[in-house]
Amino acid sequence: MSLLIGLDIGGTKIEAALVDKQTKSVIDRKRVPTERQKGYDQALFKIQDLVSSLMNDQVEGIGVGLPGSVHPMTKKMLTGNTALFVGRDLEKDLLNIASNKNSHFSILFDNDANCFALAETYKGAGLSYYKETNTSPEKQNALGIILGTGCGSGIIIQGQIFSGKNGGAGEAGHTELITGGAPCYCGRSGCAEQYLSGPALEAAFNNRLYSQIEKRPSAKEVFELYRQEDPIAIAIVKQYKQHLAKFIGNLNNILDLDYFVLGGGMSLADEIYEGLEELASRHSFIPGLRPRIYKHGLSDGAGSLGAALLHLKK
Repeated sequence: MSLLIGLDIGGTKIEAALVDKQTKSVIDRKRVPTERQKGYDQALFKIQDLVSSLMNDQVEGIGVGLPGSVHPMTKKMLTGNTALFVGRDLEKDLLNIASNKNSHFSILFDNDANCFALAETYKGAGLSYYKETNTSPEKQNALGIILGTGCGSGIIIQGQIFSGKNGGAGEAGHTELITGGAPCYCGRSGCAEQYLSGPALEAAFNNRLYSQIEKRPSAKEVFELYRQEDPIAIAIVKQYKQHLAKFIGNLNNILDLDYFVLGGGMSLADEIYEGLEELASRHSFIPGLRPRIYKHGLSDGAGSLGAALLHLKK
């Protein structure tokens, strides 16, 4: 049996998965909190401990998903909302664990949203698309969008991640959605992340109440209020869907993809899918073009699986 280890490294959690290379199935999975306030060395210790616990003679390689843009040559994270890993040489630190492996052992790195999109193509939404169209995952063109504490995306072309020359392809969350809009930590304003992330929905709801509440509702609670027909929640969710539809429509005008798949905490709300394809089609340059939009087919463990599957491109 040929095995791979996938690492999904984020600001909140670090997850490792042991994956059967042939079947693309997870055999074992472990997760620990990142505790980024304790610094890089502590996070590295946790990463090394997770890898060591899954390492055996059948492991051929490690794939790593990082929470930011990763340069394809240096394999270092260039930027992201978890500065802890920016510029760090994780390849060198992880190779120490795998020093007893043969010369074919390799460690691959990519953005976490790219890993999510890759996993969904082969084991999630891509299988639904295959059943509908008989198009195999290896031939699919898709975009995975993570709607969580931020907004990240990953582009899949012919079953492979498209990272771009410098690893910056797919950073759609930092494209302008609203001209002259809210400032973003990246230094720009009106970024999609400022309107499509969970914190963005929470802030929009709070602003409509003019802060006259003791505790700001979470995004999950805003959707609960929507189901209870709270008028402000209805207005906020409607506005959110309008922004999301415009975002997807704009991306589809550029890429003309087979489908989109949504992940992250916001994607769990079934309400955002109601009429979303029709709304997105209104932003299409080609009349009547209605993009397929799927809810994720995998759990929140898609990132670690997708990281392992980075070795599919070898």
